Parts: sequence; structure tokens; C-alpha cells
Amino acid sequence: MNSKLGRWTLAILAHIALIVAWYLFVRIGNVPRFVMPSPGATLDAFLQPNYDWWVAICSRSSQAWRLRSPSAGRRRWKRSSCRCSCRST
Repeated sequence: MNSKLGRWTLAILAHIALIVAWYLFVRIGNVPRFVMPSPGATLDAFLQPNYDWWVAICSRSSQAWRLRSPSAGRRRWKRSSCRCSCRST
């Protein structure tokens, strides 16, 4: 699979396999929805018209940035660390 099409096919199949494994883990393992929702429930939540994308993006990105910061252990994280124009929650 040295061709470009072969690499793309492998990447797409790997993602599909991951989603199928996620679904089977939740379905067969009877995992509660609040612990790990199914792929369909996750997609459904993202497609809700009242989902506040900017708050979610800001909170997740500020948390990720905090984890990568070299001084993260020396200072305390504040809830208002999101510097974008959205409201912090």
C-alpha cells in the first residue's frame, strides 16, 4: 500500500474500525451513557441546535493549553483562563 489511495484507504478503514470498536464496547459492555456515550449519542448531542460550540471549544482548548504549559504545575488554573470572546463556564 505505497500508493496515495492505499494510504487514504487504510486511514479511513482505521477510523471506521475505531468507531465500530467504540460502539461494540458500549453496546456489549452495557456501559452507562453518562460514563461513555455511544457514537450515535455523541453525534446526536453535537447536532443539537442549542449546543454551545464556542464555550466547548474555549474550555477544551484552554484545558489542553494548560496541560502543555511548562508552568502548569506552579500556578493554579482559574476558570476565567479562556481568552477568547466566549463566556467561560
